[in-house]
Parts: sequence; structure tokens; C-alpha cells
Amino acid sequence: MIYENNIYLENGFLNVPYIYDNGKVFNFLIGGRGIGKTYGMLKEVIARGDKFIYMRRTQKQVDMCAMDSFNPFKTLNNDLGLNIRACSIGNGFSAFYNFEKNEEGKEVATGEVLGYPFALSTIGNIRSIDLSDVDIIIFEEFMRSSVEKPIKDEFIKFTDGYETANRNREIIGKPPIKVFFLSNSNSIDNDYFVSLELVITVEKLIKNEKMIYCDDERDLLLCLFRDSPISKQKKNTAMYKLLKGNEYASMSLENEFVDDDISFVKPQPLQEYNALCTLGELTIYEHKSNETYYISPHIKGKPPRFNLTKNSKAMFYQNFGYLRFIVGEGLATFETYYCQILFMKYLDLK
Repeated sequence: MIYENNIYLENGFLNVPYIYDNGKVFNFLIGGRGIGKTYGMLKEVIARGDKFIYMRRTQKQVDMCAMDSFNPFKTLNNDLGLNIRACSIGNGFSAFYNFEKNEEGKEVATGEVLGYPFALSTIGNIRSIDLSDVDIIIFEEFMRSSVEKPIKDEFIKFTDGYETANRNREIIGKPPIKVFFLSNSNSIDNDYFVSLELVITVEKLIKNEKMIYCDDERDLLLCLFRDSPISKQKKNTAMYKLLKGNEYASMSLENEFVDDDISFVKPQPLQEYNALCTLGELTIYEHKSNETYYISPHIKGKPPRFNLTKNSKAMFYQNFGYLRFIVGEGLATFETYYCQILFMKYLDLK
């Protein structure tokens, strides 16, 4: 069990060893910039000798890791006197090694492989690789920003990659690979939260000003970091003084999901509406006295029902195709943000 009062160290940075020891198999660590998520996690795997996968969303991001300027270990190398960087190991794959100078003064990789960089977008390439020695996956910036392109079936790609790496280790009595999903608070509407039905959970954490959600049954931990001592100090630095009130500052310091438009989320009394139909998990209501609509997970009455199969959705469009336009025309409100996400997804509006 993880307790909020142990989340930060005395120096204000994230208490990564505590989370590392007390977390779950799947750990989502969402929080302000510069509080020590990546640095602390990389430091921990090196200190413990745990072999890891360092994952990014795209191959371009992974390729940049091989450059000195974008080496994820750059600061850690400077602080600890190490020289860890990625190098090719053949067949288009790379690995992280510690480099040392040989007798001729040339820097060469020494010791065992420390970890492997992989891209989610090319995760299918690892099917032929034995990763039975991997203990940890560090998924850096798993939550795409608004300027990044979505990856089709992103969560499915991750689960396929995880299954390939984890293989049958649990069946033979070995612990599963732990995953640490790291990100700034870009958007609740991401493929991981939607697929794992965590959107409402995150909404509740924000509403109740809580940091931690733990699901023992699914071996899942979600930490939405807030009140970070480092973030409070950063408020007085030059850039954040400049950006006071800016969305970037809100995301970085206050852990607000700035890419989410929740202006359509306005819970309404159902007695003022008539149920038109259901689509998947949602019921779509029409106001009794004006041409506005309300989307809720609750069903009232016995409206026509449509599931998400191709034929059923075709019937839905035939009868209620005009509902595709109600959001764009400002005629719809939603009970929760999750309802809004599902509605946009069901009607192929995102």
C-alpha cells in the first residue's frame, strides 16, 4: 500500500524507491515536470541491477536516445560519474551499456547489457528476441501531447509487446515484468485510460484532491501527483513567472490536464429529458422542451438499443445520424468526461 505522505523525499523530489518497492505490476505515475520521475526511475534500475526496457512512443524518439544530447542518462551520468548510453547490437536493435576507456583510450561498452530502448510504434519487432532477463519496463511519456500523432490501436500494441516480453514467466513461477508508465498530465483522453476504464477514476481523484488510486485485483497503481514541493519552488523561477496562468504552467505545476475540453460536461436532471436511444454504454436523451441533448451512462425507459457492431451502428446512423453534429453545434452536454470521450469515439469524431 502506498501512502500520500511518503510520496516525496525531504528534498521535495519524488520518492522513487518507495514507489518502486510498494507499487504494483502496472504503475501510472502522472505528474509535474521536474519532480524526478524519469531520473529517479533510471537511477533505481541501475542501482538495483534490474534489467529494463526504456520505451518511447515512436522510433524517432528512440533513435534520438542514441544521441548524446538526448541521452536519457545524461544528467545521471554527470551526477554519478557514469557513462551509460545506447549503442547498436545488430539487426536494427540497440542496448544501453556503460562505456569505459580501454588501454588505447577508446571508449568501449563494458559489462553486461543494462537495458534496451524500444519504440511502441515498432514493438512488433521484438517478437523474435528473448527478453526473459528483463525485470522492468519504463515507458517514458506514454501519454501523447496534442502535437503528436496518435498510434492506431496504441494500447493493444503495448499489450502485445508486454505479452511478448513477459511470455510464460508467471506460469513457471517468476514474477511478472513491472511497468512504470511516466507522463506529464497531457490528456485524460488517452488510449490507456480509456481502454483500462481509468477516465472516471482520474476524474474522481481530481475532484476529491487525492493522489493515489490502487486496484489490487488488477495489480494497478495510479499516482496523480499534486502539491509537489518542487513544483511550488518552480513557481518562482523565471519561466513560470512569465507563464503565470498559462496552460503549460497549469500542466507542469498544477497537474492539470490542459488538452481536455470539459466545457461540455454538465450533469443534468434526467426528468427533463426523454431517452432517444442507447449506443454502446451510453444513453442519448433529448430535452422535453428544447432541441438540446444529454448523454449519460444511465438508462431511463426502454429506448431502442444499438451495440457497436457494424450492422447495428449502420442502423443507428440510419435513424439517428443527425446526432453526429450535436457536439459541433453546441447542443450536447455530458454527465462525465468519460461519456464525452466514448460518444466521440463511438461516432468516429476523434
